[in-house]
Amino acid sequence: MVFFAYSYDNEQDLYPSIQYQGCNTTHVTRSGTIIPIFHDHCLACHSTAISQGGVDLESYTGVSVVAGNGRLFGGVNWSSGFFIMPYVRDKLSDCNLKKILIWIQSGFSENLLS
Repeated sequence: MVFFAYSYDNEQDLYPSIQYQGCNTTHVTRSGTIIPIFHDHCLACHSTAISQGGVDLESYTGVSVVAGNGRLFGGVNWSSGFFIMPYVRDKLSDCNLKKILIWIQSGFSENLLS
């Protein structure tokens, strides 16, 4: 009987189907990372002026509510029991989901540039 052992040193080797290559998550901020994602994928329906479903992702006050109660990540991650967002569009990329998750897990700081 012959056994082979393999050693994997990083997530990409263990899970090659996860596409994080080229995904910079070293310095995720609301102003530099999250707002551009929201601008490209969310604000057409969830701006301060529109706020469909009562969700305002443009103001920090609005986004902090859904970031804190789980609705933000549950929706964009297409988790069971949440409204799938963005509605009638493609799911956010794995890279953008990872950035949003990192921002939420680190306390979803306002950190706007002055």
